[in-house]
Amino acid sequence: MIINVHAGHSLKCRGASGLLDEVNEDRAVKNRVIELLRANGHTVYDCTDDVGKTQNANLRNIVRKCNDHKVDLDVSIHLNAGGGTGTEVYIYSDSSKAKDEATRIAEKISNALGIRNRCVKTSTKLYVLKKTKSPALLVECCFVDNAIDKVKWNADKCAKAIVEGILNKSVNEHPTPKPQSNTSNALGTYMITASDLKVRTGPGMKYRVKTHNELTKDAKAHDYDRDGCINYGTRVTVSKFDGDWAKIPSGWVAKRCLKKV
Repeated sequence: MIINVHAGHSLKCRGASGLLDEVNEDRAVKNRVIELLRANGHTVYDCTDDVGKTQNANLRNIVRKCNDHKVDLDVSIHLNAGGGTGTEVYIYSDSSKAKDEATRIAEKISNALGIRNRCVKTSTKLYVLKKTKSPALLVECCFVDNAIDKVKWNADKCAKAIVEGILNKSVNEHPTPKPQSNTSNALGTYMITASDLKVRTGPGMKYRVKTHNELTKDAKAHDYDRDGCINYGTRVTVSKFDGDWAKIPSGWVAKRCLKKV
C-alpha cells in the first residue's frame, strides 16, 4: 500500500492538553505507525506539519502535503478532549472507502488499551476528511482529560493497533526492517555534502557532476525526510537535521533529486 500519515496540529498551534499532551502523544504514535508500516513493506509519506501558526494554516499545510501524493489511504492521528473516554475514528461518510479500516482501527485500539470503543463516526465538517483527495480517516486515540484513558495510554500499543487495523493482519512489534535498494527507479532525495557533487576531470579546475551511481554507491545509512524520500549520506551531522530541508543553512549540504536510468 501507499499511505499518507500525519499527526494533528503543529508545534506552534498545539492541540488539546490535560493529563496528556495531544501534540506530544500523537507524534509518538505517528512515528511508530510509520516505522511499522515501512518495516512491513509499505510506502509511507509523513505529512505532519510543525510550522503552521494558526489552525487554518496547519490544516492547509497538512492537506497540501497529503494531496501531493496519490495514495491508498490518508491517516490523521489525534487525541480527543471534552471529558469522554475511549477511542473513535472519523470518516467523511458511510460510503467512504476508508470505512473498513476505520472500523478495525477503533476495535483494535479499544482492545489493545482496554478502553471504550466509541466506534466509527461520520463528519462532513472536518477539514482533513473534506479536502483530501484519497480515502481518509481521522483517529481520536483516547481522551487527554480522562484519568482512565491516561492510566491505560500506551503510544506503542496504540500505533500497533492502528497498523493492524490498516493492514487487517497481525504485525510483529519488532519487525526486521526490509533492506532499501539504491537501484530503485523511483525519484529519490539524496542528502550529500556539497563537496561530493563534483569530481575533478583533469588539471586545473575542470570538474563534472558525478553520476547517480557515483553519488550513491557508498550509501549505507539512510533515513526519510518528511515527504517520505530516502536521505542518503553518512557525512552529515544527523543531530542537526530534523527532516526539514528549508531549515538547513545555506552551503551546509546540497539536496539533489536524481532519477536512475
